[in-house]
Amino acid sequence: MRKFFLAASGVFAAIPGTAVIFKGVGAPPNYQYLFGGIIEAFGTLGLIVLFINKNKLRRTKTQKITKAAISLGILSFVSLIVYMAIFQHCVVSHPTHGTVYFPLWTDGRIARYVERTGGRWQALDEYGFYAIESAIREMTFLARPLTTAVLLFTYQTVFTSLTLAFSIIGFHKGHEITQTHIGDRSKRT
Repeated sequence: MRKFFLAASGVFAAIPGTAVIFKGVGAPPNYQYLFGGIIEAFGTLGLIVLFINKNKLRRTKTQKITKAAISLGILSFVSLIVYMAIFQHCVVSHPTHGTVYFPLWTDGRIARYVERTGGRWQALDEYGFYAIESAIREMTFLARPLTTAVLLFTYQTVFTSLTLAFSIIGFHKGHEITQTHIGDRSKRT
């Protein structure tokens, strides 16, 4: 069972980042290398930290490990929902005009376009890719980097928390367990 959880943690540490790097899965346009690299880095960092503390994890009560794993699983799920909502708000695709990466907030000319047309997709539909991209570039410099930071933090939390959830179980179960039956109770030695 230990090998299963450690293998699962390795999968959650390696595959998502690699998929993002090569396919751009779930990353804003032109940000797949940044997102994939960050997922790989945080997954690896998490595994290294747990490996360094494996003896402490082995001594931790199973109930505490279970609560931590469930909490990390819930954190991953909530982060995924938050990420999907933010991503859908910021990344707008149009069948003829392509995909535009909007900041979380708009101001200036892009805000007027969005307000005038009734939404981000409608603005892209009416004005086209280049006009929208040009209007976004007129915004304050921090608009896209801050949006990227929020998306990146949420995105990496999805995968890093799953990696940690599987890893703490794997490292906790890393000790040898033998069964000594005393009556109908099992005792760990």
